[in-house]
Amino acid sequence: MKKLKLFIGVFSILSVISTGNKLYAYNEIQGIFKPGNQENKNIPDNSQSRSENVQTPQVEIVVDPMWEYYIEYHERIDAELQDVYDNPSHETAVKHMVWVEVPIWKLKNGQKISSKAKVQVLNLLAEDVKSIFTEIYNGPEKFPIKSLGGYNWRSNGLTSLHSTGRAIDINPDENPQISADGEVLVGKKWEPGINPYSITPDGDVVKAFSKKGWTWGAGFSRADYMHFDF
Repeated sequence: MKKLKLFIGVFSILSVISTGNKLYAYNEIQGIFKPGNQENKNIPDNSQSRSENVQTPQVEIVVDPMWEYYIEYHERIDAELQDVYDNPSHETAVKHMVWVEVPIWKLKNGQKISSKAKVQVLNLLAEDVKSIFTEIYNGPEKFPIKSLGGYNWRSNGLTSLHSTGRAIDINPDENPQISADGEVLVGKKWEPGINPYSITPDGDVVKAFSKKGWTWGAGFSRADYMHFDF
C-alpha cells in the first residue's frame, strides 16, 4: 500500500491559499485548517462501494512546528490589541507602541551609504520588523530608504492600521497611492526599475515583508505602493 507524505509548512500553506498579492489573515487560515472542520463532517462515506481490490493510499500529514507558532503569535497580537479595539483612543493605542531601530541604505551623491532609521510599531511586531529590514538591508538590491513611517494615530481611528502600529509606509513620494481611475492621491510617481526609491513587485522589499505575512498595498482598490500592513 502506498503511503504519501503531505508536508504542511508555514510558507507552503500561505502560498497555497494566497489570492493575488493578498494573504489571508492568520485567523482565517486557522479556520480553514482547523481540526474537525464542519465541512469535513459532511463528506459522505463511500468506502463500502469501492472494490475490495482497490487500495487507497494512506496519507501521512507532517505539520511544520512553525505553523503552530505563527497561529499562536497571531492570537497573542489579537489579545494585545483587544483593549485598543474596545477603547479606540490615542492614549490607549500609544501604550502598545515601541520604537525600532533598523539598518537601511541611503543614497548620497549616487552612492549607497549604510545607515540607521527608526520606526514606531506595535510592540509584538517589533522583532519581525527588525528581521524584515535586516533582510532588505542584506539583499542584493541594497534598496535605499529615504522616508519611513509606521504608527500614526489618525482621526478616523481604527479604520487605519497605522493607528495600531501594524502598517509601514516606505518612500511615499516614489511609491504613491493611486485611485482606480489613475489619480495620484498621495506621493508623486511610481517608477519601478527606473527610480531606485520605487518598490518593485519582485524585489527585496516585497519578498521580505511577504515572508512575515505582511500585505503590500499595491493590490488595494486604491493602489498604495508605499504601504505594507499586518
